[in-house]
Amino acid sequence: MDTILSAQHLAFRRGRQTILRDASLTLRAQEVVALIGGNGAGKTTLLEILTGALSPDSGSVRYHGQLPRFWLGYLPDKAPLYPQWRVREFLQTCAELRGVHDSKAAVDEVIARCYLQAVAHKRCGELSHGYRQRVGLAQALVHRPPLLVLDEPTNGLDSEQRAALRPLLAGLGERGCVLMTSHNWDEVLAVAHRVYRLQDGVLQEITIPRVASPHLWLACETLTQAQALAQDAVLQDGRFLAFTYDGTDAARQLLWQRLAALPGIAAFYERYPDDAFQEKLSAAMRQSAEEHPHVA
Repeated sequence: MDTILSAQHLAFRRGRQTILRDASLTLRAQEVVALIGGNGAGKTTLLEILTGALSPDSGSVRYHGQLPRFWLGYLPDKAPLYPQWRVREFLQTCAELRGVHDSKAAVDEVIARCYLQAVAHKRCGELSHGYRQRVGLAQALVHRPPLLVLDEPTNGLDSEQRAALRPLLAGLGERGCVLMTSHNWDEVLAVAHRVYRLQDGVLQEITIPRVASPHLWLACETLTQAQALAQDAVLQDGRFLAFTYDGTDAARQLLWQRLAALPGIAAFYERYPDDAFQEKLSAAMRQSAEEHPHVA
């Protein structure tokens, strides 16, 4: 597949904090790439560098194609809308600013693709959060860019809204390239072809195996990292281990019993937790450790 963007040896500091440390990545046509990491890890900073909104302290970003104004579509973490503008008027202006030849046809297309027909006449400030996100995505799409950069595109959406957006994201990856940040593992598994993780300034591509049969996730947090257990995990990041099973009750029970019998397990649960759950779980573990200091 053709390379759309390549970044080499990026470094960036904010005060005394190192945000990026020798970070490199490659984006190719016809793929969805997910960028994951905890709150404050630097995901948004990396996106700003890749889109040209921020300059790195060192390293380079190479664009393989036209200038970013024409080939890049960007949705930041907060949709860049003007509350007093009507949806169609806003999208029309975005198309014209980006040099779209037939701007009316382009606006009609993104309104249909993002399911905005019912609100096209409304002012952006009157929209629900879900519709604002859709309009933000539409403005990133209106000039048909080969690369879309989306910062938490499903942030704040309910489960139904997220489910409705996933096929659209997957379809966009078939036409060009999508780079998106996410905290939601179900979302990543549903649409991403490749995944990068940013942690402590280090950017690393991680492998998530594709399971052909229907499956669910079971994740556990370890108090002590058991190497024998880690060898069987399909995903590990030093504290969490994740396993797949075929989705049947029998397989789930067997895996559950096996994990429960092993030493060093603090908790386990279905699906990978979001940051809020991790924070709650960690607090509960610290409290448990204080109450039961004999637990290793």
